[in-house]
Amino acid sequence: MNIMVGSIESSDLLLEFTDQNQGVYISNLVPEIDNELIEQVVISFLKEFNLVRFNPKVYYNGANQWVIKGRCEAAALLVAAATAIKEEEGGTIR
Repeated sequence: MNIMVGSIESSDLLLEFTDQNQGVYISNLVPEIDNELIEQVVISFLKEFNLVRFNPKVYYNGANQWVIKGRCEAAALLVAAATAIKEEEGGTIR
């Protein structure tokens, strides 16, 4: 699986899902905002949309909560579609 949602442009968030990801990785590109706060907000949305198990790489660049939620919602739809295709082909996705 190779899915990317969003961008690293200002006020955005990039979610990257690949088969090589090992664990959730969050990179905060805005040094003025506390890393722990970003991790709490992003992880809560990843959990809400059941994306934690896919070990995404997340690049945060100033996105507000609406953008984070929207990116996670879009990612969930794409991951579900990729999972369905993979299962139809006889494979499995974590």
